[in-house]
Amino acid sequence: MSSTPSSDWTPSGVLIVGCGYSGMAIARLLTQRGIPVVGTTQNSDRFSEIERSGAIPLLYRIQPDLEPLRLPISIDHAVICVGPPWNDPYDPTGDLAKVLLSLELNRVVYLSSTSVYGDKQGAWVDEESECTPSSSAGIRRLNAENLLLSLYNRVHFPVIIARLPGIYGPGRSLLDRIRCGRFQLIDGHNSYSNRIHVDDLAQGVVAALHRGRTGRTYLLSDDEPALLSDVARYCSELLGIALPEPLSVDQATKEWDPSRRSLVMDSKRIRNDRFHTELGVVLTYPSYREGIRSVWESEQH
Repeated sequence: MSSTPSSDWTPSGVLIVGCGYSGMAIARLLTQRGIPVVGTTQNSDRFSEIERSGAIPLLYRIQPDLEPLRLPISIDHAVICVGPPWNDPYDPTGDLAKVLLSLELNRVVYLSSTSVYGDKQGAWVDEESECTPSSSAGIRRLNAENLLLSLYNRVHFPVIIARLPGIYGPGRSLLDRIRCGRFQLIDGHNSYSNRIHVDDLAQGVVAALHRGRTGRTYLLSDDEPALLSDVARYCSELLGIALPEPLSVDQATKEWDPSRRSLVMDSKRIRNDRFHTELGVVLTYPSYREGIRSVWESEQH
Protein backbone atom coordinates (compact mmCIF):
# COMPACT_ATOMS: atom_id res chain seq x y z
CA MET A 1 0.00 0.00 0.00
CA SER A 2 1.60 3.22 -1.17
CA SER A 3 1.67 6.31 1.07
CA THR A 4 3.18 8.65 -1.51
CA PRO A 5 1.57 9.79 -4.76
CA SER A 6 2.63 8.22 -8.03
CA SER A 7 3.55 10.29 -11.07
CA ASP A 8 1.62 8.04 -13.46
CA TRP A 9 -1.82 7.34 -12.01
CA THR A 10 -3.57 4.47 -13.76
CA PRO A 11 -5.99 2.90 -11.28
CA SER A 12 -7.70 -0.33 -12.26
CA GLY A 13 -10.97 0.96 -10.83
CA VAL A 14 -12.55 3.08 -8.08
CA LEU A 15 -15.28 2.01 -5.68
CA ILE A 16 -17.66 4.72 -4.42
CA VAL A 17 -19.48 3.55 -1.30
CA GLY A 18 -22.73 5.48 -1.13
CA CYS A 19 -23.03 6.86 -4.65
CA GLY A 20 -25.40 9.76 -4.02
CA TYR A 21 -25.20 13.43 -5.02
CA SER A 22 -21.47 13.84 -4.34
CA GLY A 23 -20.58 10.28 -5.34
CA MET A 24 -22.14 10.66 -8.78
CA ALA A 25 -20.19 13.88 -9.41
CA ILE A 26 -16.99 12.01 -8.50
CA ALA A 27 -18.03 9.11 -10.75
CA ARG A 28 -18.67 11.45 -13.69
CA LEU A 29 -15.22 12.98 -13.42
CA LEU A 30 -13.46 9.62 -13.07
CA THR A 31 -15.29 7.96 -15.94
CA GLN A 32 -14.67 10.99 -18.16
CA ARG A 33 -10.98 10.21 -17.57
CA GLY A 34 -11.47 6.60 -18.62
CA ILE A 35 -11.34 5.16 -15.09
CA PRO A 36 -13.92 2.42 -14.32
CA VAL A 37 -16.15 3.11 -11.31
CA VAL A 38 -18.47 0.99 -9.18
CA GLY A 39 -21.06 2.93 -7.17
CA THR A 40 -22.99 1.30 -4.33
CA THR A 41 -26.57 2.08 -3.38
CA GLN A 42 -29.04 0.62 -0.92
CA ASN A 43 -31.90 1.05 -3.39
CA SER A 44 -31.99 -0.69 -6.76
CA ASP A 45 -34.40 1.99 -8.02
CA ARG A 46 -31.34 4.26 -8.30
CA PHE A 47 -29.48 2.00 -10.72
CA SER A 48 -30.36 4.00 -13.85
CA GLU A 49 -29.37 7.27 -12.16
CA ILE A 50 -25.98 5.85 -11.16
CA GLU A 51 -25.48 4.42 -14.65
CA ARG A 52 -26.01 7.91 -16.12
CA SER A 53 -23.05 9.10 -14.01
CA GLY A 54 -20.92 6.49 -15.81
CA ALA A 55 -20.61 4.13 -12.83
CA ILE A 56 -21.59 0.48 -12.56
CA PRO A 57 -24.33 0.30 -9.88
CA LEU A 58 -24.02 -2.25 -7.09
CA LEU A 59 -26.68 -3.00 -4.49
CA TYR A 60 -25.02 -3.05 -1.07
CA ARG A 61 -26.88 -2.76 2.21
CA ILE A 62 -25.13 -0.68 4.88
CA GLN A 63 -26.01 -2.51 8.09
CA PRO A 64 -24.31 -4.29 11.00
CA ASP A 65 -22.19 -7.33 10.05
CA LEU A 66 -21.63 -6.16 6.49
CA GLU A 67 -21.32 -8.80 3.81
CA PRO A 68 -18.11 -8.90 1.75
CA LEU A 69 -18.24 -6.85 -1.44
CA ARG A 70 -18.79 -8.86 -4.60
CA LEU A 71 -17.35 -6.48 -7.15
CA PRO A 72 -17.98 -6.73 -10.89
CA ILE A 73 -14.54 -5.28 -11.75
CA SER A 74 -11.10 -4.98 -10.16
CA ILE A 75 -10.64 -1.89 -7.98
CA ASP A 76 -7.63 -0.44 -6.18
CA HIS A 77 -9.04 2.84 -4.81
CA ALA A 78 -12.21 3.74 -2.91
CA VAL A 79 -14.23 6.70 -1.71
CA ILE A 80 -16.47 6.42 1.37
CA CYS A 81 -19.41 8.81 1.03
CA VAL A 82 -21.33 7.17 3.89
CA GLY A 83 -21.15 8.90 7.26
CA PRO A 84 -22.73 8.21 10.65
CA PRO A 85 -26.50 8.73 10.30
CA TRP A 86 -28.00 11.39 12.54
CA ASN A 87 -31.02 9.26 13.52
CA ASP A 88 -29.45 5.82 14.04
CA PRO A 89 -26.99 4.75 16.74
CA TYR A 90 -25.27 2.43 14.27
CA ASP A 91 -22.13 3.91 12.69
CA PRO A 92 -21.04 1.86 9.66
CA THR A 93 -17.51 3.32 9.54
CA GLY A 94 -15.75 0.47 11.34
CA ASP A 95 -17.56 -2.27 9.43
CA LEU A 96 -16.85 -0.56 6.10
CA ALA A 97 -13.17 -0.24 6.99
CA LYS A 98 -12.97 -3.98 7.71
CA VAL A 99 -14.54 -4.81 4.36
CA LEU A 100 -12.24 -2.42 2.49
CA LEU A 101 -9.13 -3.65 4.32
CA SER A 102 -9.63 -7.06 2.75
CA LEU A 103 -9.38 -5.50 -0.73
CA GLU A 104 -5.78 -4.25 -0.24
CA LEU A 105 -6.45 -0.82 -1.73
CA ASN A 106 -3.91 1.89 -2.53
CA ARG A 107 -5.98 4.80 -1.19
CA VAL A 108 -9.35 5.31 0.48
CA VAL A 109 -10.79 8.83 0.67
CA TYR A 110 -13.28 9.33 3.51
CA LEU A 111 -15.69 12.24 3.09
CA SER A 112 -16.00 13.90 6.49
CA SER A 113 -17.32 17.31 7.52
CA THR A 114 -16.07 20.66 8.82
CA SER A 115 -18.69 20.24 11.56
CA VAL A 116 -15.85 18.55 13.50
CA TYR A 117 -14.51 22.05 14.32
CA GLY A 118 -17.67 23.35 15.95
CA ASP A 119 -18.13 27.08 16.45
CA LYS A 120 -14.88 29.08 16.19
CA GLN A 121 -16.58 32.52 16.42
CA GLY A 122 -15.35 33.53 12.98
CA ALA A 123 -11.71 32.47 13.46
CA TRP A 124 -9.68 30.87 10.69
CA VAL A 125 -9.16 27.11 10.86
CA ASP A 126 -6.96 24.69 8.94
CA GLU A 127 -6.25 20.96 9.08
CA GLU A 128 -4.23 21.32 12.30
CA SER A 129 -6.82 23.38 14.22
CA GLU A 130 -8.39 21.89 17.33
CA CYS A 131 -11.65 20.04 16.76
CA THR A 132 -14.36 20.96 19.27
CA PRO A 133 -17.64 19.86 17.66
CA SER A 134 -20.76 21.56 18.96
CA SER A 135 -23.33 19.16 17.49
CA SER A 136 -23.95 15.43 17.76
CA ALA A 137 -23.33 15.15 14.01
CA GLY A 138 -19.92 16.78 14.41
CA ILE A 139 -19.04 14.54 17.34
CA ARG A 140 -19.95 11.41 15.38
CA ARG A 141 -17.96 12.59 12.38
CA LEU A 142 -14.88 13.20 14.52
CA ASN A 143 -15.23 9.76 16.12
CA ALA A 144 -15.39 8.19 12.66
CA GLU A 145 -12.26 10.07 11.55
CA ASN A 146 -10.39 8.97 14.66
CA LEU A 147 -11.38 5.34 14.12
CA LEU A 148 -10.08 5.38 10.54
CA LEU A 149 -6.85 7.15 11.47
CA SER A 150 -6.26 4.64 14.26
CA LEU A 151 -6.53 1.89 11.65
CA TYR A 152 -4.04 3.79 9.50
CA ASN A 153 -1.60 3.87 12.42
CA ARG A 154 -2.16 0.26 13.50
CA VAL A 155 -2.66 -1.71 10.29
CA HIS A 156 -1.75 0.81 7.55
CA PHE A 157 -5.33 1.29 6.34
CA PRO A 158 -4.60 3.78 3.51
CA VAL A 159 -7.15 6.42 4.49
CA ILE A 160 -7.21 10.09 3.50
CA ILE A 161 -9.65 12.37 5.32
CA ALA A 162 -11.45 15.00 3.21
CA ARG A 163 -13.35 17.48 5.39
CA LEU A 164 -16.20 19.14 3.51
CA PRO A 165 -18.23 22.28 4.25
CA GLY A 166 -21.69 22.85 2.74
CA ILE A 167 -21.98 21.10 -0.64
CA TYR A 168 -24.03 22.76 -3.35
CA GLY A 169 -24.66 22.49 -7.06
CA PRO A 170 -27.50 22.02 -9.55
CA GLY A 171 -30.63 20.89 -7.75
CA ARG A 172 -29.12 21.45 -4.30
CA SER A 173 -28.30 24.98 -3.23
CA LEU A 174 -29.39 27.90 -1.10
CA LEU A 175 -31.38 29.04 -4.12
CA ASP A 176 -33.73 26.09 -3.62
CA ARG A 177 -34.17 26.73 0.10
CA ILE A 178 -34.94 30.42 -0.43
CA ARG A 179 -37.28 29.68 -3.35
CA CYS A 180 -39.23 27.19 -1.24
CA GLY A 181 -39.32 29.41 1.86
CA ARG A 182 -37.13 27.03 3.91
CA PHE A 183 -34.34 29.47 4.76
CA GLN A 184 -34.08 31.97 7.59
CA LEU A 185 -31.21 33.74 9.28
CA ILE A 186 -31.06 33.96 13.06
CA ASP A 187 -31.23 37.47 14.46
CA GLY A 188 -27.88 38.65 15.84
CA HIS A 189 -25.89 35.72 14.40
CA ASN A 190 -24.26 36.75 11.14
CA SER A 191 -21.93 33.79 10.90
CA TYR A 192 -19.11 33.05 8.48
CA SER A 193 -20.00 30.09 6.30
CA ASN A 194 -18.01 27.90 3.94
CA ARG A 195 -18.99 25.85 0.91
CA ILE A 196 -17.79 23.82 -2.05
CA HIS A 197 -19.44 23.35 -5.44
CA VAL A 198 -20.02 19.65 -6.08
CA ASP A 199 -17.86 19.75 -9.25
CA ASP A 200 -14.93 21.21 -7.31
CA LEU A 201 -15.51 18.62 -4.59
CA ALA A 202 -15.15 15.95 -7.28
CA GLN A 203 -11.92 17.57 -8.47
CA GLY A 204 -10.57 17.51 -4.93
CA VAL A 205 -11.47 13.89 -4.25
CA VAL A 206 -9.96 12.69 -7.54
CA ALA A 207 -6.80 14.69 -6.77
CA ALA A 208 -6.68 13.10 -3.30
CA LEU A 209 -7.02 9.63 -4.83
CA HIS A 210 -4.14 10.49 -7.15
CA ARG A 211 -1.80 12.69 -5.11
CA GLY A 212 -3.02 12.61 -1.52
CA ARG A 213 -0.87 11.36 1.33
CA THR A 214 -2.40 8.55 3.35
CA GLY A 215 -3.01 9.42 6.99
CA ARG A 216 -3.41 13.07 5.95
CA THR A 217 -6.40 15.41 6.27
CA TYR A 218 -7.46 17.90 3.59
CA LEU A 219 -10.00 20.71 3.73
CA LEU A 220 -11.94 20.84 0.45
CA SER A 221 -13.49 24.31 0.57
CA ASP A 222 -13.64 27.21 -1.84
CA ASP A 223 -11.36 30.24 -1.59
CA GLU A 224 -13.76 32.68 0.05
CA PRO A 225 -15.50 32.12 3.38
CA ALA A 226 -18.43 34.52 3.45
CA LEU A 227 -21.00 35.88 5.85
CA LEU A 228 -24.14 33.81 5.49
CA SER A 229 -26.21 36.98 5.12
CA ASP A 230 -24.13 38.04 2.10
CA VAL A 231 -24.64 34.68 0.40
CA ALA A 232 -28.37 34.77 1.14
CA ARG A 233 -28.74 38.31 -0.24
CA TYR A 234 -26.86 37.33 -3.41
CA CYS A 235 -29.25 34.40 -3.91
CA SER A 236 -32.35 36.49 -3.19
CA GLU A 237 -31.26 39.13 -5.71
CA LEU A 238 -30.78 36.50 -8.43
CA LEU A 239 -34.20 35.05 -7.65
CA GLY A 240 -35.96 38.37 -7.15
CA ILE A 241 -37.34 37.06 -3.85
CA ALA A 242 -37.13 39.00 -0.59
CA LEU A 243 -35.61 37.20 2.38
CA PRO A 244 -37.94 36.56 5.32
CA GLU A 245 -37.38 38.28 8.63
CA PRO A 246 -34.74 36.55 10.77
CA LEU A 247 -35.80 34.23 13.55
CA SER A 248 -34.98 35.11 17.12
CA VAL A 249 -32.56 32.85 18.97
CA ASP A 250 -35.45 31.71 21.18
CA GLN A 251 -37.53 30.77 18.13
CA ALA A 252 -34.65 28.88 16.56
CA THR A 253 -34.03 27.01 19.82
CA LYS A 254 -37.67 25.94 19.99
CA GLU A 255 -38.25 25.17 16.32
CA TRP A 256 -34.93 23.81 15.03
CA ASP A 257 -32.98 20.74 16.05
CA PRO A 258 -29.40 21.34 17.33
CA SER A 259 -27.74 20.22 14.09
CA ARG A 260 -29.75 22.71 12.02
CA ARG A 261 -28.99 25.52 14.48
CA SER A 262 -25.28 24.75 14.35
CA LEU A 263 -25.31 24.99 10.53
CA VAL A 264 -26.53 28.60 10.78
CA MET A 265 -24.88 29.74 14.02
CA ASP A 266 -21.46 28.07 13.96
CA SER A 267 -18.98 30.58 12.52
CA LYS A 268 -15.55 29.77 11.13
CA ARG A 269 -13.40 30.54 8.12
CA ILE A 270 -11.81 27.59 6.33
CA ARG A 271 -8.22 27.96 5.14
CA ASN A 272 -7.73 25.71 2.10
CA ASP A 273 -4.00 26.11 1.34
CA ARG A 274 -3.33 22.35 1.41
CA PHE A 275 -6.14 21.81 -1.11
CA HIS A 276 -4.20 23.91 -3.62
CA THR A 277 -0.56 23.24 -2.75
CA GLU A 278 -0.61 19.48 -2.12
CA LEU A 279 -3.53 18.37 -4.27
CA GLY A 280 -2.88 20.91 -7.03
CA VAL A 281 -6.53 21.81 -7.54
CA VAL A 282 -7.53 24.98 -9.41
CA LEU A 283 -11.14 25.68 -8.50
CA THR A 284 -13.74 26.19 -11.19
CA TYR A 285 -15.88 28.10 -8.67
CA PRO A 286 -13.51 29.91 -6.26
CA SER A 287 -16.33 31.73 -4.47
CA TYR A 288 -20.07 31.49 -3.94
CA ARG A 289 -20.67 34.15 -6.60
CA GLU A 290 -19.34 32.08 -9.52
CA GLY A 291 -20.85 28.86 -8.20
CA ILE A 292 -24.33 30.10 -7.35
CA ARG A 293 -24.59 32.12 -10.56
CA SER A 294 -23.65 28.99 -12.51
CA VAL A 295 -26.40 27.02 -10.75
CA TRP A 296 -28.93 29.82 -11.33
CA GLU A 297 -28.03 30.10 -15.02
CA SER A 298 -28.35 26.33 -15.50
CA GLU A 299 -31.90 26.58 -14.11
CA GLN A 300 -32.90 29.16 -16.71
CA HIS A 301 -32.74 26.65 -19.58
